[in-house]
Amino acid sequence: MLGLSYTKLFTNGFSKALTRSTFLKATYPAAFKSRAMFHTSKSLSIGKAVPNPETVPVMPVEKSALTEQMVGKMLSISLVPLIGVAVFYGPQSLNDLLLGIVFPLHAYIGVKSSIVDYFPKRRTPVLYRIFSPILAIGTLFALYGCWVINTTDVGITALVAKVWHARNKNVDE
Repeated sequence: MLGLSYTKLFTNGFSKALTRSTFLKATYPAAFKSRAMFHTSKSLSIGKAVPNPETVPVMPVEKSALTEQMVGKMLSISLVPLIGVAVFYGPQSLNDLLLGIVFPLHAYIGVKSSIVDYFPKRRTPVLYRIFSPILAIGTLFALYGCWVINTTDVGITALVAKVWHARNKNVDE
C-alpha cells in the first residue's frame, strides 16, 4: 500500500493521533478522564486484611481425626442396613433402638450443614447463634420422642408400618 511499512506508519502519523488522552476523550465520559487507566499505587486497600497463615488454626490432617463430615458419612452408611432390616424382617427391638438414635443424629448433621452453608458464623452471627441451639434442642426432643415410641409404644418400625398401611377415612359425618 503506497510503499509505507507499518513501523513508519505508527512512528510518523498514527502514534500521535492514538495517544492515551485521545483514547480517553473518545471512549470514556468526563468523570473518568482524570483517573489512571490502571492501578498504579503500591498499597492495595480493597477489603479486609488477609490474616497471616501461621496464625490461622488448621484442622488436624492425621487419618485418625474424626470430623463431623466423617461422622455424617458413617451415619448415612449405617442407615442403609438398618432400614433394610426394618423392611425385610419387620419390627426388631434392637433395630428400632438403633434407628431411634442414628436417624435423629443423621438429620442433625444434615440440617447443621445447611445452617453452616446458608447462615455462616462470620457473615450472620446472630442468625447462626439462634438456629444452632434451636437445632440442638430439636434433636434432643427427637431423640427423646424416639425413645418414648420404642419403650412405651409399638416401636418405630411398627409405627411406620401402621402409618404406611393406614387407609384414608373421610370424616364427613
